[in-house]
Amino acid sequence: MPFVWLPRGRSAPWLWATLRRYPLHRLRGSSMAPSSMTLPCPTDSPIAAALWYASQGVQVFPLHAPTEDAPCDCGAPDCSSPAKHPWTSHGLSDATTNVIQIQAWWQQHPQANVGIATGEGSGLVVIDVDAKKGGYTSLASIFQRHGAFPATREVKTGGGGSHFFFRHPRNGHRIANSVSSIEPG
Repeated sequence: MPFVWLPRGRSAPWLWATLRRYPLHRLRGSSMAPSSMTLPCPTDSPIAAALWYASQGVQVFPLHAPTEDAPCDCGAPDCSSPAKHPWTSHGLSDATTNVIQIQAWWQQHPQANVGIATGEGSGLVVIDVDAKKGGYTSLASIFQRHGAFPATREVKTGGGGSHFFFRHPRNGHRIANSVSSIEPG
């Protein structure tokens, strides 16, 4: 699961115990009732998804995307992060909710994947479950050992997976991105 980096000396039970205390019931500016936990993120086009996230107060930036002929449109035959690295010069630092900037990026790169800013600055932690890499099996195993997530926001991904949103605890512990650091998928 593209999970999160754990602070030195911390483990999966620490992460679960921490995130359990910080479910996200509303994205900033969202008018959705807290009981409606699956968010209706549009999947008809990348720009529609990017603009939807921005309307919810989530900063976005464009990522390279797969093509019919290659795993990544960056052109590198040995791309180390296919379809997951930024089109922009500063990546995450370029993330914004500015509609004009978002429209300009996706006009230039209409098939770009949508990257979202996470971490203490954005106030978000996202658990990404990749269905094609066994993420739901891993999630079930983790739930069995450590308990399930509390009710929190979930967005279904284009690949059949899920993004589970939590508020960042902002308690001085760094929770950064890390792929498959706890379980595969």
